[in-house]
Amino acid sequence: MATLPENRAAEIMTIEVIYMEPDDHVSTAWDFMKEYSFRHIPIVENFQLRGIISDRDILRHTGSATKLPNLPLEQIMTKDPISVTEDCPLDQICTLMLEEKINCLPIVGTGGTLSGLITSSDLIDLLRYLVSQMSDDALPTYQYDIKPYSQYEESQLY
Repeated sequence: MATLPENRAAEIMTIEVIYMEPDDHVSTAWDFMKEYSFRHIPIVENFQLRGIISDRDILRHTGSATKLPNLPLEQIMTKDPISVTEDCPLDQICTLMLEEKINCLPIVGTGGTLSGLITSSDLIDLLRYLVSQMSDDALPTYQYDIKPYSQYEESQLY
């Protein structure tokens, strides 16, 4: 099975990260996200990670992408977001992102400076690579129990 050299955040994180500052405006972030197909932007002040904003955060707080208020990002960003260091193992990153239901994880270096990002897309790219390196007989097979919601007991849904 294919493995990464050290299996840690530094191996797959995006290091060319565009960030915004807390006093940048929501409309600027939205326009940037749409133009460059980003879903998350870290918010940095004095080289320190202060927050993160997602396209979903903007829609949740504004209600519409057509009527964006002239608010600074710090009013709607997630402050002090969950982050990990460059040496964090990838299995811990996956577990953290699944448990916290987050799609973007900032990677911080010494003193909380932003050094990269890992997104769910990065992890899917990694999975695609690993699966491509496996032989067909090494891939697991699953049996599915697919039925309408009405046929499940509530205790089976959790």
